[in-house]
Amino acid sequence: MESSVEQPSGRKTRLNGTTPMARLLPWLVLLAVVAAYSPSLPGSWIWDDWPQVARNSNLAHPLSLLLGDIRAGTDMPGTDHYRPLVMLSYVPGQWLLPGPLVERLINLALHLAAVLALAHIGLRLGASTSAAWLGAALLGLHPGASEAVAWVSGRHDLLPSLLFLWAWWAWLAGRPLLAGWLLGLAPFGKESFLLVPACALLWMLGSRRFSWSLLLPAALGPAAYLAIRHAIHLPMPSGVVGGDWGPALTAVSWRALKLAFVPMAPDALPPFVALPAPGWAFALLGLLLLFLARGRPILAGLLACLLLLVPAALASRQLGLLGDRYFYLTFAGCGAALAAARGKGRLPVAAWMLPLGLGVLTLARSSDWVSDSRLFSASMRADPGNPYAAFHLAYDLHTRQGDCQRAIPLYRVGRAVDARSGNNLQACLLNLGRYQEALEMGPALLQADPENPTPAANTARAAAALGLPDQAETYVREAIRRQPGRCHLALLLGNVLGQQGRLEEARQAFQHAQMLDASCQSGALKGLETVKRLLNQEQGQPEPGASPTRAPGSQAPQTP
Repeated sequence: MESSVEQPSGRKTRLNGTTPMARLLPWLVLLAVVAAYSPSLPGSWIWDDWPQVARNSNLAHPLSLLLGDIRAGTDMPGTDHYRPLVMLSYVPGQWLLPGPLVERLINLALHLAAVLALAHIGLRLGASTSAAWLGAALLGLHPGASEAVAWVSGRHDLLPSLLFLWAWWAWLAGRPLLAGWLLGLAPFGKESFLLVPACALLWMLGSRRFSWSLLLPAALGPAAYLAIRHAIHLPMPSGVVGGDWGPALTAVSWRALKLAFVPMAPDALPPFVALPAPGWAFALLGLLLLFLARGRPILAGLLACLLLLVPAALASRQLGLLGDRYFYLTFAGCGAALAAARGKGRLPVAAWMLPLGLGVLTLARSSDWVSDSRLFSASMRADPGNPYAAFHLAYDLHTRQGDCQRAIPLYRVGRAVDARSGNNLQACLLNLGRYQEALEMGPALLQADPENPTPAANTARAAAALGLPDQAETYVREAIRRQPGRCHLALLLGNVLGQQGRLEEARQAFQHAQMLDASCQSGALKGLETVKRLLNQEQGQPEPGASPTRAPGSQAPQTP
C-alpha cells in the first residue's frame, strides 16, 4: 500500500510508487497524439488507397489475399509486393464499416500502440518515467512520422514497425520467444523486414546473451515468407542488387537528418536525388558502431532500427521517390535512445516544449492528409517543380474534379518522370476538343510507352474526330494488338469502321465487344442499332424529312 506525508509546503508526495503526475503523463501524451491526428480522421481515400483498399475485390475474399500481391484484386498492373498481413488487416474494418474512417482510426490505434511500446522500451533501457514518455512523445508527435499514420496505405510501414517495437520490448523484458515470433511476423507486412534475423543478432550483441528462442522464430518467419513467394511465383522486388549503394545510402541518410531537424520538411512525394558522397562513409560508420554495440543495448537497438533503412535506400533508388514513412522506425529508435541516454536524471519541464511544438506541426500536417488535392497541393507548394507531385495533382484535377484546363500544365511538368502524364495529357486534350494537338502527340507517346494501348486508342479517337478514318483504323488496330481482350477497343473499332461505311465489319466488331465484357453491352447495342438503321437506309429510301444519321464513332471521343 502506498502512503504519503504532508510536506511543509502543504503538498503531498509519494513515498512508494509513482507520483500522481507520472501516472497522468501517459494519458496526456496519448491524448496529445490523438489531438494531433484528429484533422486527418474525416479524410477520404488518398492515392494508393483507391486501388489497394477502396476498389480491391479481394477484401471480400480474405483467403485470396494470401495468394497474390497487394493489387491482385484490382484492375491495376500487378506489383512485386507481397504483404498479406497488412492486406488482411483491412478486412475487418471494411466488413464492419466500409470507407476510410475506420481504417484511419485503426492506423491511429496502431500508432498509439507503438508510442506505448516505445515508452516501455525506454523504461527497460533505464530511462525514468518522464524521460521514457518524452522519447515516446517524440515518435508520437513528430511530423516526420505522420505519413505512416495519417495515410491508410502507410500501414505497410506502420504495422510491421509496431510488431518490431513490441518484439524489442519483449526481448528487453526477458521474453525472447514472444519477441522472436513477433519479429517473424514482420516480413509478412513488408519485404524490408526480411532483415529481422540480423536485428535479433544485434539485440543479442547488445545484451551479451545468445538466445535460440529469439533467433529461431525470427529466422523462420522470413524463411516461410520467401517459401510462400516462391510457391505463388512472385519474384522478389527488382533493383535490390547492383551499384549506386553509396549515393542511395547518402540520399536516405540526408533525408532522415532533414526530417529530424527540419520538422517542417515532411512531403508526400520527395524525389530521390542520388548524392555522390558520403554514402559509404555512413556504411563504415555503421560498421564502427557495430563493434561498439557489444554490451550496449541502447546502441544495438538503435542500429537495429537503422539497419532497416538499407532496403528503403534501394527501393527509393528504384522508384525515384523517398517515402517519409520509411523513417518511422528511425524516429522510434532515436526516441528510445534519447530517453535512455537521459536515464534517471530529473527532466526539466521545458523539455516538453519540444514535443508540444512538434505536435502543433503534426496537427497542421495531418490536415493535408484528407484528400489528394490538399496533399499534392502541399507538395507543390513545397517544391513547385516536383514532377511527381505535378502528375498526381493533375490526375486528381482531371479524374475527380473534371478540371482538364488546370491539369494540362501540370501533366506537362509530370512528363519528365512518368509516361502516364503524357497519356493523360492527351486524354485531357481530347476532352477539351483539341483533337489536332492530341493527334500530333500520338507517335511519340506510342514509342515512349510501347506496351500500353491507351495512347494508340486516344490517337485513334483524335483521328476519328478530325475525319481521318484511315489513320483512326491504323491506331485502333495497334491498340487492339497491344491489348486484344479490351471490349472498349472493339467498340472503338466498330465506330471507326462505321465511319468508313464498312457496316458489316462494324457489326462484327460490336458483336465481338458484346462477347468480351458485359460492361460494353450498352455501347455495343447502340452501335448495332445504328448499323442496322444505316443498312436499312442503304436498302431502301430514308423517311421524308428525316435528319441525316451520323456514322457510329463520329461522336466526341472519351477518356479510356
